Amino acid sequence: MLFRSGFALAVNRSQAEQTAQRGVGLGLVVTNNTINDAIQAQIQGVSGGADNAVTVGGLTVSATTTRRIQAQATGDSLTLTNSQGDENSISNLTIGAVQASASVSGDLLAAVALGSGTDLHVTNGAGQGLSVTSTDLSQISTFALAVALTSSQGEAFSAPNAALAGGGAGISNLLSSATTASAQARNLTNKAATRVAAATTNANNSQRRSLTANAGAGSVAAARGRGEAGDGLAIGATTVANTTTDSDLEATITASNLVLDGDLAVTATAADQIEAVAASASLAVARSAGQDGANALVGGGASVTNSLQGDVTASIAGQGGQASPGSLSVQGDLSVLASDGRAIQAGAGSGSLSLSTAGEQASGTNLSIDVGASLASNTISGDLSASISDLASLSLGGTLEVSGSRQAAVQSTAVAVAINAARSGGSNTEIGLIGGGASSTNTHTGNTVAQVSGAAISGLSNTPITGTISVLASDATTFTTNVDSATATGSSGGEGADLVGIGVALATNTVGSGDGNQLQASLSGTGLLSTGAVEVIASNSTSLKAEVSAASAAVGAPDRPGSGLGLSATGAGCEATNVSLMQISTDLGGASAASPALLQAWALDRKSTRLNSSHT
Repeated sequence: MLFRSGFALAVNRSQAEQTAQRGVGLGLVVTNNTINDAIQAQIQGVSGGADNAVTVGGLTVSATTTRRIQAQATGDSLTLTNSQGDENSISNLTIGAVQASASVSGDLLAAVALGSGTDLHVTNGAGQGLSVTSTDLSQISTFALAVALTSSQGEAFSAPNAALAGGGAGISNLLSSATTASAQARNLTNKAATRVAAATTNANNSQRRSLTANAGAGSVAAARGRGEAGDGLAIGATTVANTTTDSDLEATITASNLVLDGDLAVTATAADQIEAVAASASLAVARSAGQDGANALVGGGASVTNSLQGDVTASIAGQGGQASPGSLSVQGDLSVLASDGRAIQAGAGSGSLSLSTAGEQASGTNLSIDVGASLASNTISGDLSASISDLASLSLGGTLEVSGSRQAAVQSTAVAVAINAARSGGSNTEIGLIGGGASSTNTHTGNTVAQVSGAAISGLSNTPITGTISVLASDATTFTTNVDSATATGSSGGEGADLVGIGVALATNTVGSGDGNQLQASLSGTGLLSTGAVEVIASNSTSLKAEVSAASAAVGAPDRPGSGLGLSATGAGCEATNVSLMQISTDLGGASAASPALLQAWALDRKSTRLNSSHT
């Protein structure tokens, strides 16, 4: 764990009659944490002696990493100025800023790489068989907080008074790591079970590869003066970016001929998770007892950008390719499973409040300006494939399951709230301008394919298969989006009020791009000999939900009506868009010498969308 903090304090107090007072504070922290290593567990370069064969009772090759970065950073700044001189002007500036960066890189590999000229024989039927596993449980967790506080108080009757505060926090997390488990040999025989698996989660799903980021920023500016204008300016901003890139997940077996007495399982399981929150809060207070009025200006912003990138592949392939296809014989069950359960939880929120008051002598303008914005952008991308290919024959004693499935999920929330208020005891005009906007954009792109191609499929000794044959491709991606924006401006006292407020909320969920994501299940070959159930199904059940709301209000209540024009104008708008672009297909081909008990080929589209929007 790394902890970094910075704190700056400036305090000024003066009683001189004609001296300008300045207070400056800065709290700045920058952290940068990096892990860069490649992890390999590999058997390679073994010739196997005169017969070019490696013989073992059992063989386990495993690569696991739990790389972890935990970082915390805070930057704080406080400035206080108090002047009692007759003509002293006061200007305060305070800034709290934090930037935290973390990266984990380096590929993970578990492999038996004997190449195209060496055989592998696993001979102990009562033992562990052949197991090749690669598991990446890397984690990055980052916290950043920036706070800026400033206060100025002056007693001068003819001098301005200003307080400016800015708080900013940024986080950037990057993970770049491919995870591979593979077994390659010329001929592979095994008397026990065979397992090749690559994953970004542990066996019971209690731990995942993950990126976590929490960023917060706060700023408070308070200016109080008896003379000329009192000006308060506060700005708070946070940005969070989490990215996984070059992070393909792959589990493969490649051989010319495979003869396996036990079960065969090839699995690739992606379960990466991102949790990200960005929040900002800003407050500006200005008070003046002079003629010029008080000005309070506030800006607040929060931005979250998350991206999970990488292909997921589980495959069995003949080593000679289509030109020289191989053979596979499995006495037990055969499963090739690729699954994508990656998830993103994101929240962006900003709150801003400005308050200005002017005394009975005020005859100028009382100004309040308030702007808040929250943005969330989330992307999950990459192809998913489960396949058996480049085999001339495939014989089974049990069941066959080839499945490519997605259960990717995004939960995204963006909220922006902005409020300003002005009060005057004099004859000045109140001006209030306020704007709030919130947006969330979520995207998923990538094809999902499950296929068995090019093989004559039968039971052992060329008998019909009695077990179930399933080739399944499914996409159950879920997007849930909530976006809210609220603004309010109000004034009381003075001769008149000009108030304008705008609130906007936008949400967009998109699955697919261009011609759309392909969702395909295919079983095709030179022959299919089965008396069991055969099903080839491509099923789309994506769910896209978007709820948006926007509200804006303006209220002016002058108590000294003058000759000026009073204006109150508000606008609120929201839009929610769900788009699903999919190409869904199934393919069942090849001759059948026996009638299956059940033969199904389905292409199902059961997607659901829901839009809720409101504005006031």
